[in-house]
Amino acid sequence: MKNYFRLSLISLLAGVLLLSACKSAGTPVNTGAQPQSGNSGSTTTSIDACALLTKVDAEAILGKPVKDAEHPIEGSAEFIVTSCQYSAQSDSSRDITYVIASVPYNGDMQAAKTSYDTGVSQSQSAYGVPSVNVPGLGDAAYWVAGSGNLLTIRKGDVNLNLKVSTYTGDTPPQPVIHLAKVILGRLP
Repeated sequence: MKNYFRLSLISLLAGVLLLSACKSAGTPVNTGAQPQSGNSGSTTTSIDACALLTKVDAEAILGKPVKDAEHPIEGSAEFIVTSCQYSAQSDSSRDITYVIASVPYNGDMQAAKTSYDTGVSQSQSAYGVPSVNVPGLGDAAYWVAGSGNLLTIRKGDVNLNLKVSTYTGDTPPQPVIHLAKVILGRLP
């Protein structure tokens, strides 16, 4: 039970980091909105986290059947935020995997960079360990070990958080890196 609450807290912290720039939640995510003129321009006007992380992916990485997807975090204000979480079907297991994607609503590339940089700078205080740079994923990526075990990636104006509870370590395990590359390949 203690691990369940710790896992819930970790999930909440990841969401708070991504939502720190958001002013409100509950607006539909697939808005189809166009970038405002004068901004860098997002090519991603809508995003579905469950199209990035599928049930097949979740079962493969966790090594067991999973329940249907949940969307614990959805919102739209300064950022379009969408999430997809899968949990193992076993009642006794607390194994989960999730992805959270955020995109600046107005296509402002600098806002995406600032949000990513904020996550890097807050990783020490949020998880008790410094972040580790992970080359070769998107435009920038870092791993947070300790209680986090969270891979964060920025590609263009999209920031992704990827968590697989069954994988831990001081650096991201290869199965997590492989899954991240698959997810990055599915970005619009």
